Amino acid sequence: MDDGIMNGEEARAVIRSQEGRTRLRLEEAIRAHGHKAQALADALEPWRGGRSANFWGTATKPGALRAFYDAYEWFEGGANTVPGALKYSIVTSKDPSGRPRATTYIPLDLDRYPRRRSDWLHEQIRSGKADNSIENLHLHLRMLAETCREASVAPVLHLPDDVHPPRHGKLPDGVIARNLAEDITAAIAQGRALDANLAAGLPPLPALESWRDATRRATIFRAHDLMKGIEACRASIVPDPTALGRAYLAIALEYLEELMDRLPDYAEASGQSKHDQVTVHGNVGVIGPVSKSHISVAETVTNIGTTTEALAGRGDTDLAVAIRALNQAIQQASELADDQRAQLLDNVADIADAAAAPDAPRSLSRARAAMAVITSAAGASTQLTQAASTLHQVASQLF
Repeated sequence: MDDGIMNGEEARAVIRSQEGRTRLRLEEAIRAHGHKAQALADALEPWRGGRSANFWGTATKPGALRAFYDAYEWFEGGANTVPGALKYSIVTSKDPSGRPRATTYIPLDLDRYPRRRSDWLHEQIRSGKADNSIENLHLHLRMLAETCREASVAPVLHLPDDVHPPRHGKLPDGVIARNLAEDITAAIAQGRALDANLAAGLPPLPALESWRDATRRATIFRAHDLMKGIEACRASIVPDPTALGRAYLAIALEYLEELMDRLPDYAEASGQSKHDQVTVHGNVGVIGPVSKSHISVAETVTNIGTTTEALAGRGDTDLAVAIRALNQAIQQASELADDQRAQLLDNVADIADAAAAPDAPRSLSRARAAMAVITSAAGASTQLTQAASTLHQVASQLF
């Protein structure tokens, strides 16, 4: 991948690195959790075996009450939850080969232990009949401390498989290759922009979730499945949520670009006509029919001119000027082949149409895809690159 985005191998290396560091942090938290449980159990120890009541057996000794309620409040109040807001399992035992025999779901909220929440528990403590309550709580704390001492963390972060779009496939009924290519191209362009924003300090969530959901709608295959692990970016115990989020994004983008490369084959296998298929250049995709027989370049230029005049007439002068400049730069770019020039002018027309009707979601999606295509095709053409950059700045509300 270009533009500083990781390739799949690099992204998986980042996830593995974050995995190792996250597990170390979790194990440290579990050890600290166990130490706290053991300390509370130790504080109860002097009051076990009938030593919690006063001489007359009518009340619980103040020291026993203090030790019990300190442990009970931690036990019941959620203060014993391991930090991180991350779902994971701990390995509590292993067979002779070293494989885990059983795992236990964490956070350690003690749901798997019997708890006494009833008012009678407190009444027993106040009346001096605290022996059973102290024994039960002491047992639970010791079990918890022992579990934490022995525990190691099972794999935490989702590592996507090294999957690729199928070599041979067909489009579902009702899916038009051109429309799908537009959606995928827009998703790629938006994903690249998102990666740049993440690198500049944008929080990974909810931005990654929004892009994932849009990708789910945009593609017929499983690119969104590669983003399952982004929920971990919400966990404070993950050392670098931004690096982790960018890694998941890079893997999904690589998949989408491969999908774009294979889309013409899927369209052909689906029996769609040449008119409906997509021509792909590089790893972004230039979208358009193979033949321009149905509409001439002159007509496209005329339509762009009409639309820009309407934009200027309603006061969007800067936008109209920027679209005209890009239109002219494409017509004058001598390095462009005729077919590519015609396709890029089609994309300018899509941008102009979206500018004229900014409340139409479909038009905006086509405009974003078109802008990504033009930017990719600009290459070494200084005039075309400058015109595309100027339009992107002026039409920031569209993109």
